[in-house]
Amino acid sequence: MRRRLPGAWACTAVACALLAGCASQTGPRTGAASPAAIHTVVFTCEDGERLTAHFRDGAVGVVDPQGRSFELKQRPAGSGIWYEGQDHTLRGKGEEMTWTSAGGTKACTSASSPLAGSRWRLVQFHASDGKASAPAAPENFVMELLPGGRVALQLDCNRATGRWQASGTTAGSITIDAPAMTRAACPASDSWDTRLARDLASVHSYALNDNRLDLALDAGAGVYSWTRLPASGP
Repeated sequence: MRRRLPGAWACTAVACALLAGCASQTGPRTGAASPAAIHTVVFTCEDGERLTAHFRDGAVGVVDPQGRSFELKQRPAGSGIWYEGQDHTLRGKGEEMTWTSAGGTKACTSASSPLAGSRWRLVQFHASDGKASAPAAPENFVMELLPGGRVALQLDCNRATGRWQASGTTAGSITIDAPAMTRAACPASDSWDTRLARDLASVHSYALNDNRLDLALDAGAGVYSWTRLPASGP
């Protein structure tokens, strides 16, 4: 009988250990080993509904607002993440995701902001020279910062939508994409609708003080002041 050398036995043990390590990284564990860790994230979507996602190795379980569960498998993605299954898709990067179902695609986010879900009515504009001005009917200028990063605006007789993103609690940075606005000819002749739609794209910071919101423009060009409205209703 041939006798195994101690050195050869040591090499075989190391190889087995390496193989065991690779197996634990590429496939599910068996036996009494603990299951893979689950990371749970709650996403708030632009329509106010919430998705709960339970991420684990190679898959995600998503629970929609109606309590229905969907199992999605991970797909190769050049950037960010991509999960797909049961005719549903969760895809995105960082805190921003899109959720696709039979009802369509909507934007969702895991970021939290005190501004999310708030509605505001325009009060006045403070110019850099200290002068204040306001439209003839400021109650016709309403801004809603929806969860999920969408902004909806009533601009006199026109409507506009865009995207927003903010950081901070009572003050911080904020960006509002240039909103896409309807082009109805409003009875007023002061053009506050087009002016406000243009200026919102230049907003760079905000200050929140109870029921007052100040949006500051780039280069100290001025500040738009708003007062809080109920979260829903007219």
